Amino acid sequence: MKNHLRVDSVKVFEEDALKLELLQKAHGIKGKGEAYRKAVDFMLRYHELYVQNTMALKELTKAVNDGNAKTDERLEDLYFKINTINAHK
Repeated sequence: MKNHLRVDSVKVFEEDALKLELLQKAHGIKGKGEAYRKAVDFMLRYHELYVQNTMALKELTKAVNDGNAKTDERLEDLYFKINTINAHK
């Protein structure tokens, strides 16, 4: 089993504690607890953006597919009209 440390009553593994120290140094954060909260906040914001982007991509894909379906309908109509015109010649 991995050894762990506690940061604000949360288990933090040693390699994660090192990452928190790097975060502290890089952003001038005073304590590991604050670094942990900032890391969690960042991950939540990142997840929210991921969900928003995924939803936007699904909407765009649907719009493109709907547009393709309409284009297919228009092509079928045009094909039918051309064949009708050619049949009457």
